[in-house]
Amino acid sequence: MDVQRIELEADRIVAEELDRARQKIIEHHVAAGQRTTGTTADSITIAVTTNGGVTTGTMDARPYFALALETAVKAL
Repeated sequence: MDVQRIELEADRIVAEELDRARQKIIEHHVAAGQRTTGTTADSITIAVTTNGGVTTGTMDARPYFALALETAVKAL
């Protein structure tokens, strides 16, 4: 396997796992009764980059989302 194919495979795996985590977060958000318009869940974005052989994945959402999740966890 050449380096470029390895990097592409790493990107795919990281993106797949981040998307799986994103789906779980949304499922828990809905289960906590917090999904109304879906704007917060829809704001979750995933980015995967590779630079110098290092693959980095990030997940981001609007600022309110972290507070909503924290509040839901405390309520459980």
